[in-house]
Amino acid sequence: MTLARTAWNRHIALGLVSAALLAAQVVMMQILATSQWSHFAALVISIALLGFGVAGSLLALNREKMLKEQARLLPVLFLICSITLVGPFEFAQYLFGGFDSLMLFSSPIETAKLGLSALILMCPFVSGALGIGLVFTAETQKIGSYYFSNLIGSGFGVVIALWGLDQLYPEYMLPLCALLPLIGAMTLLGRKPSVLWGGMILTVFIIGFCLAHPRQIQLSQYKDLQRTLNLPGAEIIARQPSAAGQIHLVYSPALHSSDAISLRWQEKAINAPTVFINGNAYGAAMISEEASLSLDATPNFLPYALGRRNKVLVLDSGTGTYVQHALNHGATQVTAVEAYPDVLMILQKTLSDRYNQLLKHPNVDWVTSSPRVWLARDNELYDLIILPEVGSFGGDSGLFALAERPLLTTEALTDAFGQLTPHGCLIVTTWLDYPVRRPVRLLNTIVTAMNNAKMSPAKPYIAAIRSWATITFYIKRTPLIAEEVEATRRFAEQWQFDLALLPNIQTHERQRFHKLYDDSILGQLDLIVSDKSKNLFGNYPFRIDPPTDNQPFFDQFLRWQTLPELSKLYGWRTLSYIEIGWLIAALSALILSSLAIMLIIFPLLKLPKSTRTFRTCLYFGGLAFGYMWVEMGLIHQLTVYLNYPTIAAAVVIGTMLIGSGLGSFFSVRILEANSCRIASLIFFAVMGYAMLFSPLLTKTLDQSHLTRALVTISAILPLAFLMGMPFPLGLRWLDKTRPKEVPWAWGINNCLSVAGAAIATLFAVEFGYKFLLIAAAVAYAFPAAIRIR
Repeated sequence: MTLARTAWNRHIALGLVSAALLAAQVVMMQILATSQWSHFAALVISIALLGFGVAGSLLALNREKMLKEQARLLPVLFLICSITLVGPFEFAQYLFGGFDSLMLFSSPIETAKLGLSALILMCPFVSGALGIGLVFTAETQKIGSYYFSNLIGSGFGVVIALWGLDQLYPEYMLPLCALLPLIGAMTLLGRKPSVLWGGMILTVFIIGFCLAHPRQIQLSQYKDLQRTLNLPGAEIIARQPSAAGQIHLVYSPALHSSDAISLRWQEKAINAPTVFINGNAYGAAMISEEASLSLDATPNFLPYALGRRNKVLVLDSGTGTYVQHALNHGATQVTAVEAYPDVLMILQKTLSDRYNQLLKHPNVDWVTSSPRVWLARDNELYDLIILPEVGSFGGDSGLFALAERPLLTTEALTDAFGQLTPHGCLIVTTWLDYPVRRPVRLLNTIVTAMNNAKMSPAKPYIAAIRSWATITFYIKRTPLIAEEVEATRRFAEQWQFDLALLPNIQTHERQRFHKLYDDSILGQLDLIVSDKSKNLFGNYPFRIDPPTDNQPFFDQFLRWQTLPELSKLYGWRTLSYIEIGWLIAALSALILSSLAIMLIIFPLLKLPKSTRTFRTCLYFGGLAFGYMWVEMGLIHQLTVYLNYPTIAAAVVIGTMLIGSGLGSFFSVRILEANSCRIASLIFFAVMGYAMLFSPLLTKTLDQSHLTRALVTISAILPLAFLMGMPFPLGLRWLDKTRPKEVPWAWGINNCLSVAGAAIATLFAVEFGYKFLLIAAAVAYAFPAAIRIR
């Protein structure tokens, strides 16, 4: 085989393996989001980077031996990558399915499971990255073209994953991803005889078996879907793949929906199938006449009790329950905004008799869009705006602490108030939790938005009704008149609801029917509507300040400053049940960073001291932190803009990799000595993005899906192009001046990439997206200031 042909085959194999590894990351994100929680899915990026870092360490310690045997090793490594994309994940999935996340802080076994799962999941990334790193090491002077193949392949891997998840269930996708490195290994072998062909044939049979007999995703016992399937007679009656999150429709004779229904309701409990997205309950399909009647016995009927609502906007319309309720009470125009069109598709296919009539109703305008995007695009005025329910029955222990809630930010609610008619109202219901956090923060956000909308003081505009486990806030665009106040009292009396807020409310009206476990919430609500909430902020043990578009983490209540006080008050074990989401993310970041140090840095300490310089650490460490923080910051900011977290992650990662690949390819024309100048240019560019990117998104939020996608790609691509240059330039410089430092540079870059990805979300939660980009710019200041020589 000619040298030119060999080089061409290596480029192809490199691109295929890179595509497989990135596609596998996206697929693993959805599988772990379904089996556990979304913050576990985000750790896949760190796990993949950990695998790359371990590969770099192995390569550094065995550089000469591996370079001599590279022709034989490469197909072996890619074959191992193919096998490990299927086998170890099956075991890890079983391990994760039995993983008890709520016991993470009280059981060392569960903590060990988390670490072991990370080690198992990184196996395909170690073997694949070892092959990629071997090519990079052998062809350092041509690193630009090989890095280009690596990043372009990775970018296309994201496209493959998104397309595949939209067409196939996730359990089919990993075996299909495993075909790519297998083909890459075959490409390197060519037609010459080899004992590897036996292993490749066996791998084909393994992949075929996994495709013919896919294993169902193992669900955590705490997932809503698993708990529902444990009910008598429960069965999945429909299932729909989707890149945004797979959808299940479940029915059980024992499954009833009674959210906030009055205890005076004498009819039988409502039985209806329930929709789940990524294993989380999304809503019950309650559009029958009987179900609609039951909603009249909930606080959600209050807007209709106070007047006619001709034009209604239902945000996150879900299964259509509140759409049908509005039609039942005389609405002449209902705009139903739903971010997941596949939800409507699965309901239409499965419950066609009921849903066809609703979906084709002449008074209903169905809109496929993120509710936050729709609020920015829509110019209509409404008599009633219905927000989705906040929280869940029994609480969620803060498991959604790291999930963005863009519809519950001050900016979103300000937009919503601007779309009400003079006598229009907005209604939102939240579940009560103990210790009290969610209702207090929600009201605080509402009042802040009311001030922005010139609706202050807030007290005359608000009524709040409390059921046995929920509290519903009713906000009118103009102050409530005396007739409306009395009608609210009559409605609460009729269904035995307690009044929580109302102009001229009496003390005895607040706990007539449902005694509060902790009645301090009533005083807290009074402080907020009287514009004295600042007195509450400083003394409250949990975070209740209003979330913003820059920090839309509504369910993150934990204040790390008060951890010692909270641990004394509740105890560490109890505290983990209250706010486990943030704590799991922090512990996971600690575990992965520790693994990175042990598996990447410690082995490299065996290298001579002369191969480990402080300048090299700062240069490649700055690149690692900077790149990951830019990537993670953009993913967070674009989640709302592009509708779904998975889509945002895929588009950002794909665009970043393709842009960086082009930059790397172009870097062969640039002198290595200019690497610090390129890093300086990136520093100023990222600072500019930190200041201007969010306003750009806000101004274009009202554009179509296609336009927003083009804006995203056009905005990210130039920055990614620049960010693709410093790494290959630095490696080329080292290879010419101190070649023995190349493995150390590789290891430092990968180790700090793991740590950077792991803590990026924590930074975003604590300080906001803008801070994350500014921190990324500061990280690039180090390679900008240091010339490797």
